[in-house]
Amino acid sequence: MYYVFNINNNDYNFLDNYFISSKWHKFIYQNGNSGARSDRIAVKDVTFQNMPLILPKINEQEKIGSFFAKLDQLIDLQSKKVEQLKKLKHGYLQKMFPQKGESVPRLRFYGFSGEWEYKKISDISVSFSGGTPNISVTSYYNGEIPFIRSGEIDSKNTKINISEEGLKNSSAKLVDKGTILYALYGANSGEVSISKINGAINQAILAIKVNDYCNNIYIYNLLSYKKNYIVRKYLQGGQGNLSGKIINSLLLNIPQKQEQQKMGLFFNKLDQLINLQSQKEYNLRKIKQSYFQRLFI
Repeated sequence: MYYVFNINNNDYNFLDNYFISSKWHKFIYQNGNSGARSDRIAVKDVTFQNMPLILPKINEQEKIGSFFAKLDQLIDLQSKKVEQLKKLKHGYLQKMFPQKGESVPRLRFYGFSGEWEYKKISDISVSFSGGTPNISVTSYYNGEIPFIRSGEIDSKNTKINISEEGLKNSSAKLVDKGTILYALYGANSGEVSISKINGAINQAILAIKVNDYCNNIYIYNLLSYKKNYIVRKYLQGGQGNLSGKIINSLLLNIPQKQEQQKMGLFFNKLDQLINLQSQKEYNLRKIKQSYFQRLFI
């Protein structure tokens, strides 16, 4: 499965980043064998050994290798910052929501007291799922309505748009920006987000609109915190699907509206900070990709 080799008289960091880049892929595609899988390319050892490389002199290799090493350090530091913020949020989630068998959290904002209530999601919201327009009818697609699928609940963009005709002739349902979206099945079952766009949803998503008793961001964070519990209980071994019936029957710890709002505002600011730092990491990775194109032949 793996071809292992040592290098002689060349800079390791330079070649390491060269092979991380895509500059050598064209040779592999032209000289490899895809077999039955078009997304997999196999090459013989001798073919790889004979791959031509255009290399600068060793001192320039070292300069380029050192540059990428420093850039990798920046990316690594930024990645660790993001992970630390995510761990910080998880720690607050654990402390600011009551644990199993408890009616009050261990950490609370000043001025709030009293026990929290247990309420079913169905008691505090209305919910619905969508559907998918017939894929064989071309006029149902390439319209102006973003079509949100379960893997896109946290995205500002969708790969597919549907038309008004597709919406009217299917079970797809419109959702507004700010609606809680819950992934019922697929690779990201149990994931929850707040819609960043107006669009339509398919059958793999449950849209949850909370009533005036609850704060949207609070409920989103609580459902996000409960993801592991929900998946363990209802998707044993990764098998099976969630459903609107299951989600609507979940019992949630609910404080008074003012405390929900306070917590929602706190977690929203923490999410904004995480997103900001994640964007910085993303930008650094894009910069590295750009230099791959400019520094390698």
